[in-house]
Amino acid sequence: MSAGELSRNGSEIETKSQPIIFLGDFIFDPELLGLSDASGAPVDLRSQSLAVLCLLAAQAGRVVSKDNLIDSVWGDTFVTDDSLVQCISDIRRAICDRDHKVIQTLPRRGYRLNSGRATPHLPALALPDLAGRRAIAVLPFTNLNDNQEQTFFAEGISEDLIARLSMVRTLTVLAVPSRYTFGGEFIRAENADTEFEPEFLIKGTVRRAGDKVRVTVQLLDNSNGAIVLSRRYDRRVYDIFEIQDDLVGEIIAETQVALTDGEVAHLAVRQTRSVQAWEYFHQGLLEHIKYRPESFQTARRMYRRALDIDPDYFDAMVADAWALWMEARSLIDASQIDALRECRVLVDALISRWPNRPDALHLDAVLLMMEGEHEAAEKRADQGRKAGRSYLWGYAIVHIYGGSVKKATELFAELINSSLVLNNDALYCYAQCLTLMGEYEQAIILAEEYRLRVPATVYGYTLLATAQGMAGQSKLAAETVAAMRQTHPRFTLAMFRQHEPYRDAEILKRITDLLRKAGIPD
Repeated sequence: MSAGELSRNGSEIETKSQPIIFLGDFIFDPELLGLSDASGAPVDLRSQSLAVLCLLAAQAGRVVSKDNLIDSVWGDTFVTDDSLVQCISDIRRAICDRDHKVIQTLPRRGYRLNSGRATPHLPALALPDLAGRRAIAVLPFTNLNDNQEQTFFAEGISEDLIARLSMVRTLTVLAVPSRYTFGGEFIRAENADTEFEPEFLIKGTVRRAGDKVRVTVQLLDNSNGAIVLSRRYDRRVYDIFEIQDDLVGEIIAETQVALTDGEVAHLAVRQTRSVQAWEYFHQGLLEHIKYRPESFQTARRMYRRALDIDPDYFDAMVADAWALWMEARSLIDASQIDALRECRVLVDALISRWPNRPDALHLDAVLLMMEGEHEAAEKRADQGRKAGRSYLWGYAIVHIYGGSVKKATELFAELINSSLVLNNDALYCYAQCLTLMGEYEQAIILAEEYRLRVPATVYGYTLLATAQGMAGQSKLAAETVAAMRQTHPRFTLAMFRQHEPYRDAEILKRITDLLRKAGIPD
């Protein structure tokens, strides 16, 4: 069999495999000996520290003695306890375990690794009814190339896998956050009667060399870490779509999900058949989510290259308009007006060609909101909601700025109770909604989470400072603004007003008064 043909390892059913370990907001893969942060970026550790972490992970939840760790890592080499203490300090520093909750020291006994994901709890919303539905979580695929610029290729494969599996109604698909904004965290409702965990995990690696690519994928039983399905694909880069199609088919078969005729038809349709256009699109996404004006411009150049190759690439057209919309949100001079006008041309073209696609309707709704056309924006949001539920958070923000906070709350309740996932944009909007409702405690929790997830944008700071100020926590609000001004020293209230299209001028005045008190200059 040639290098350009499919090469598989067979089913490779195994009884035991070390599962992925969550260390707060960090992920450790014992098999790949890889530690990564919440964005999927690798975290460096010295080899000895990595060996200690691997031993602790193998006995997660149990006390491992110092002698056991020293003997296993250093063998016959004489070392003092200081060497082990240094390794533990290295690991704690790498995973931000400042309070020693993840790696716990038990005096005279040893160390215990307490695994698990630190996720925000949401207020008083029940988990969805998952009867008759299989649940699967897709981990960001790992780039094995030394060239980190190829990260987009690995993550693009896992993101496409998420999108295609999500087309199946009876399959609940969770995305462990990658660098893209379209994923999310596992979330649980506060006081929920049941603890939800996905039945299956998908993890994979990608190594690219010239026009050849090797993709390895495992489908794991999340209850015991057993490998249900293991595949290795050695193909040419331009066969990547065939790899994805094969994967989706096998995963659906292994999870025993029944497809309707409509779902089969949807899975057969692809946005583009050009791998080069697909590559440009995913390179653009990695720039897009940096949330900086210059990165939006770089993202747009990538999207335009994709569209030069495939003018009908719908996702690239939508992403191009989104990047321009977000760029307009970050501009403070006359160029903002120009950006909104250009965005209007793009959105009108999308609506003209695809009048019933929720992606296009969603974009039009938020653009109308920015243009101050609140009534038209709400009508468009309602139209988009009927066309598809994928953008409930976007329809909700239209109602937040339009003054219909109650309706926005209902949309968020529907989103949380049906998807189990909050992406970054939804997290921001929901925290904003809770703030206006007076649910300050929950708003602060989610605003802090958003600020940690998206540290480059000023909005995380203003959102958190607003919630703190409304809650009467003036000192904390001032500290938040002080931290913001270290990275955004030129940000002013004039900029803030231009970015916040509230229909009710009194709401905007109340917020700006609080931010002025917290230290943002006019």
